[in-house]
Amino acid sequence: MGNPIRPNDGSKYLVETDYHGSGRSPLVFQRFYDSGSYYFHPVGQATLSQPSMGNFWRHTYQRRIIPIANSTHLLAYAQRDNGQIKAFNLAGEELLHYDGAQEQLEATATGWRYTTRQQSVENYDDSGKLLSVTDLAGFTHTLTYSDANTPASIAPHDGLLIQISHPFGRTLSLTYDEQGRLATLTDPANQVYQYDFSEELNNLEEITYPDNNRRSYQYEKLYTFPHALTGLVDENNATFARYDYDDEGRAILSEHAGGAGRVQMSYQANATTVVTDALMTERSYTFQTVNGMIKNASISQPCSSCGSSNTAATTYDALGFVDTKTDFNGNVTDYDYNSRGLQTQRIEAKNTPEQRTIQTDWHPTFRLPLEIRHYDAANILVKRTTMTYTASGQLESRTEEDPNTLESRTWTYSYYPSGVLQGLLQSVDGPRTDVTDVTTYEYYTSDDPGGNYRTGDLWKTTNALGQITEVLAYDAHGRALQIKDPNGVITQLSYHPRGWLLSRTEAFGTVDATTTTFTYDNVGQLDIITQPNGAWVDY
Repeated sequence: MGNPIRPNDGSKYLVETDYHGSGRSPLVFQRFYDSGSYYFHPVGQATLSQPSMGNFWRHTYQRRIIPIANSTHLLAYAQRDNGQIKAFNLAGEELLHYDGAQEQLEATATGWRYTTRQQSVENYDDSGKLLSVTDLAGFTHTLTYSDANTPASIAPHDGLLIQISHPFGRTLSLTYDEQGRLATLTDPANQVYQYDFSEELNNLEEITYPDNNRRSYQYEKLYTFPHALTGLVDENNATFARYDYDDEGRAILSEHAGGAGRVQMSYQANATTVVTDALMTERSYTFQTVNGMIKNASISQPCSSCGSSNTAATTYDALGFVDTKTDFNGNVTDYDYNSRGLQTQRIEAKNTPEQRTIQTDWHPTFRLPLEIRHYDAANILVKRTTMTYTASGQLESRTEEDPNTLESRTWTYSYYPSGVLQGLLQSVDGPRTDVTDVTTYEYYTSDDPGGNYRTGDLWKTTNALGQITEVLAYDAHGRALQIKDPNGVITQLSYHPRGWLLSRTEAFGTVDATTTTFTYDNVGQLDIITQPNGAWVDY
C-alpha cells in the first residue's frame, strides 16, 4: 500500500537502486529499508553483526546463511538482502513460502548452496558468508572480502565486502568508515557514490551520487522510534515522500509531495487494517496466520451500485500457497501445486461459461515449465506450448501448437558451448519453414586495449537477410556508445553520469551528422528534447 506499507504488520519498506549496469547479467546495487527489520539471530543464539548500511537498511549482497546446530527439524536460516528470514528443514526445503515456490538450501563440503526460485545459485562458506552468485546461464558474480592485508582506508576490520566482480571484468568496489559502515561505492567507470550516517543513531542520512547531487532520508521520531523513516528528500531538494507512524511503530501514513498518492492506515483489534486512499475511499483488509505467515484473507470496499460493500477473498492450503481467489465480481480462481510448490493448475472464472484452465508440467530439476496447456469451459484443449532446455537450463526450443488444426510454430535457440563466451546466445531460428529466419549473435572475445569493449559485449547481430548491425564501442557500464547499422551509418550515444541518455548523433563522423539532445532535472526526469534543427520540446 502507498509508497509502500505492508498492511498486515504496518512495516514501512522501500527499495532504492543506486547502480544498475547494462548487458548480460549486469551488476546491480540496491538498498532495502524495512521498519520491521531487527538484527537479531532468529533463534536467539546471538545478535547479528551491525548492518553496514545503518539501522533497518540492507543492500543487494547482504545475504547470509545462519546454521542451526543440534536441531531435530531445522537445518539453517537464510537472511535475504531485504532482511527476510527463511527457514529450511533438514532436507533443505523452505518451510515458509514467502515468494511462492520453495527455495532450496544444501550443505556442501565447504559451506552452503542456496537455489533461488529464479534458479540462481548462491554459494556460501561454512560460516554462512556469501561468496558468489551464479545465474541460470552460468554467469557468476564473485564477492571479495577484507582480510588482514586490506588497508584500513578500505575496511577497518576483516570480513567486510570490498568488491563484486562481473564475469566479464566489470567491478563494484566498496569502502567503509571506522565503524564499519559503507562509506563509498565505486562503479565500473570509477564514479563514486558516497554514503553518510548519523553518528549517534547510525541512520543512513544521505547518498551523494557521481553528479554530486544528494538524496537524503529523514528520521523525525527520535524519542519513540529513532530509526523510523519519516521522509525522503530528492536530488531537487524537494520533499518526495513523507511517512508517519502510530504509538506502536506501525506506519499509518504515506504520501508524496502535495498529498499525492496519500494512503492512511488504521489497525483494528480483529486482525483488520482499514486503508483510506487519496480519494477518501476506505477498504478493509483482514488477515489470517497460515503456516506461520500472516496472509491477506479478504478485502472489502464500498459498492455504490449495491448500496453496501463487496469483498474479494483469498484462501490458502496448509503450506501457505494460495488455494482460491475470489474477486469483487465473485469470479473464482482455483490453484493447485506440486510438492515443490510450483503451480500445476489454475482454473479461472471457475464454474462459469468463461471458465479457462491452465495446466503446467515442470522440469524435474529446474523451476522451468516443460508444457503449458490451455482448456476452455468444455475442458477442450485449445492451446499447447512446449519447451525444451539445455543441460544448464537455458531455453532450447519453444513450440506453440493449435490442437484443433495441428498447426504449430517452433523457435529454437543455440548458445556458445564453451570458451569465454560459454552460455551467451548464439542464434535464434524463428518459426517460419518457407524461408530462413535465423538471427545470429557474435561477441567480443577479448578486452579492447583502448577500453572500447570487454569480453562478452555484443559485437554483431546478423538478421535473416544477412544484414549486420555492429556495436563498435561501449562505455564502462556496458552501454552502447557507437552502433553501425547495415548501411554503414554510425550512431553515437552519450550518457549522463547517472546513466541517462544525453545525446544521439546519427551519421556520426560525416557532414550529414545530426544530433538530438536530452536534458534532465537532478532526479532524472526528462526536461527538454532538442531536435537537430533546433526545435525543442519542454516538459
